[in-house]
Amino acid sequence: MLKKNIVIIGGGLGGLITGVILQKNNYDVTIVEKNSRVGGLLQSFKRKGCVFDTGMHYIGSLDKGQVMYKIFNYLNILDKLDLQRMDADGYDVFKIADKEYKLPFGWDNFAKQMLYYFPDEEKAISNYIDTVKEVADSHDLYNLRFPIKMDLSSTTSLEQGVNDFVTSITTNIDLQNVFLTLNSIYAGKKDTSSLYMHSVIHNYYNNSAYKIKGGGEKISIALENEFKNIGGKVFVNEEILKFNFKDKILESVTSKTNNIFNADYFISNMHPSLTVKLIDNDVVRKSYKNRMLGLKNTISTFGIHVKLKDEIFPNMNYNFHRYLKNDIWGVDNYDEKTWPQEYLIYTPIVKSELNKVKCFSIYTYMKYEEVEKWSESDFKNRPQEYKDWKQQKSKELLDVVGKDFPEIEGNIDYVEVLSPLSYKDYVNNVEGEMYGIVHDFNNAIHSHIFPSTKVKNLFLTGQNVNMHGMLGVALGSMLTSNEFISLNQIVEEINSI
Repeated sequence: MLKKNIVIIGGGLGGLITGVILQKNNYDVTIVEKNSRVGGLLQSFKRKGCVFDTGMHYIGSLDKGQVMYKIFNYLNILDKLDLQRMDADGYDVFKIADKEYKLPFGWDNFAKQMLYYFPDEEKAISNYIDTVKEVADSHDLYNLRFPIKMDLSSTTSLEQGVNDFVTSITTNIDLQNVFLTLNSIYAGKKDTSSLYMHSVIHNYYNNSAYKIKGGGEKISIALENEFKNIGGKVFVNEEILKFNFKDKILESVTSKTNNIFNADYFISNMHPSLTVKLIDNDVVRKSYKNRMLGLKNTISTFGIHVKLKDEIFPNMNYNFHRYLKNDIWGVDNYDEKTWPQEYLIYTPIVKSELNKVKCFSIYTYMKYEEVEKWSESDFKNRPQEYKDWKQQKSKELLDVVGKDFPEIEGNIDYVEVLSPLSYKDYVNNVEGEMYGIVHDFNNAIHSHIFPSTKVKNLFLTGQNVNMHGMLGVALGSMLTSNEFISLNQIVEEINSI
C-alpha cells in the first residue's frame, strides 16, 4: 500500500511536531520552510560569544512522568537536550511596583509562599489553587488522559474571564496582581483572557520548569534530526506563494523559486490569515475568508540582547518579570511617554564561578503600529529613520532596566535589537505577534481555530490551533494529526513509552 503524501508549509514548532507524528504513522511527509533553517520562534543566534533566544526560553512540566516529559520522550528528543531545572523556590520572580514575589514549584509550596506574603488571605489562596487545579485537571488532552473526550462546550472555564474570577475571590489588589502575574507569559488581556488558559499555563509551570543549554534551537535541531531519521524531508529557502487548485481540491503549492510541491494533503503552519490569502476566491466562501482575515492578534514585543564588558550581571536560574506600576494588565496601555510598562529579563545557561554573567535578554511588549510605517521596506536594508528609532527605544528600555540593575550602566559592550518587524519578517507572523491570535472568553468558540479548513485536503497547525507555547503547540499538533490518525492512538502510544 502506497503511503499518502503530506506537505507541511512552515517548519516552526507546530510543523516539526506534526511532521514527526505523521511520519511515524506511515505518512510520507515533506516540510517546506521559508527561511534558511527551521525552528520559527525556537531559533537562537550567537553574537559576541553569547547565545540568545528569539522566543521560547523555558519549558514547563518536564520532570519525569509530567506531560512535556512524556511528549518529548515520544518524539525521541528528550535525551538530545541538555536541560537545567530552574530554581524550585522561585522559577519566576515578579517585582510589581515596589514589591517582589517568587513563584515556587508545587501547589503546596505555592500556598505556603502566598500565605507568607498574604497571611490574612488563606481562603482566597485556597480557592485560587483549588480552582486552577480543577480546571487544569478537567481537560483530557492536557493531561494525556486516555480516552480523550473532545467536547469543548463542556469546558465552562473557556467562557469565564480570569480577571473576573480573581477579583471575585479577593479584594486585595496586591494578591490579585500576584495571582494574575502570569499574564506576561501569554500577553493576557483583562477583557479577553479566560480562566481556562490561565489555569493550564500556571499549572504547567507550577509542575516544573527548565532552561535548555544552547537555547531553544536545540529543540528544533533535535526535532528536525528525528524527522529526517524516520524518513521525512525538509526543504528550506522555499517560501510558498501560490496554492494550485483543481475542482476545489488543493493539488500543489508553488514556492518563490518556482518549485512545485505536490501532495495528497497539505498542512499550513502559517498564520490562518496568511493561509486563506492563498486560497482562490471561488474555492471557499467569502465569509470564511473574512473571518480568518479578521482574526485579532496578540501584541508584539521589543527585545534587546545584551553583552556586557565584564561578568557583573546576576546569573539567574529564574525569569525576572518587572511591572513598573501596581497593575499587571497595563502592558499594552501605553503611549510614547509611558512605554515600557513592564519587562522580562532572563539569562542563558552559563557556568560561572562568580555566579555572574555577561549575557542577558530583555523583552517588553510593543504594539505593531509603532513600526507599521516601515513594514514595506526591505528587511535587509531598513531606512535610517527605523534604525535611529530602534536605537532610541533600546536606550529608553535600558534606562528603565538600569534602575533595577544599576551595575549595567557603562558596562554594555554590545546590543542586538529585535522589533515587531523582526518577528514579522523572520518568523512570518502577521503583526509580529508573539502568541498568535487573541482567544476571547466572551466568544470562546468563535476565537478558537480548528485544524480543518473549508478546503477538503488543507489543514492547519501551529500556535493558533489550540493555544501558544511549547505545550499548546504540541497538543495542537496532536489535534492536527487527529485528522489523519486517531488522537487516542497517539495518546496511548505516548503513555506506553
